[in-house]
Amino acid sequence: MKKAASIISIIFHPFAITPLVFIILCFDEKSLFKHLNTLAVALTFSTFIPFITFIFLKKVNLISDYNISKKQERIKPLLISSFYFLLGFLLLTYSNSKAIIQGLMFCYCLNTIFTAIITKFWKISLHAISIAGPLTALWINGLHYPITMLLIIMVVCLSRLILGAHTLSQVIAGASFAFILTYFELQILFI
Repeated sequence: MKKAASIISIIFHPFAITPLVFIILCFDEKSLFKHLNTLAVALTFSTFIPFITFIFLKKVNLISDYNISKKQERIKPLLISSFYFLLGFLLLTYSNSKAIIQGLMFCYCLNTIFTAIITKFWKISLHAISIAGPLTALWINGLHYPITMLLIIMVVCLSRLILGAHTLSQVIAGASFAFILTYFELQILFI
């Protein structure tokens, strides 16, 4: 059971989900390959630079693992990542990218700052946040698969519970937090 939970946590790691969602948003049926520059900016600032930073932070022993399992190690990488997301958002805005893509990058920035603040006091599930937020953006963009989406969120949250990485309240709070903030940020500010 733990082996399956570990595999699920790797498959649905934030570094895997983020690029997949931006790819889906960039390559919708109306704009196949039209948004390659947008995708390059989104992936660079949401995935590639943060991933390289995480490798560096691990190499210099500022984080002990790539899930940043220890609460006290999370704040610095979260704040650094939010800065990268802000730069990505500004470039996407400057290049007049699709509103949903600008909005998702904005959500990554703001939600990551809020997550860092929460983390100062309590360990919230980054996996739950990282799956519920992007699925919310996909829903707003017209991908309506409620049962599949809910099952994915539940499986990811359950895997974090099985691994002992989080409590039930931490995964529920993470998923709820991401859903609510992402939904309102996108609906009020971008859509």
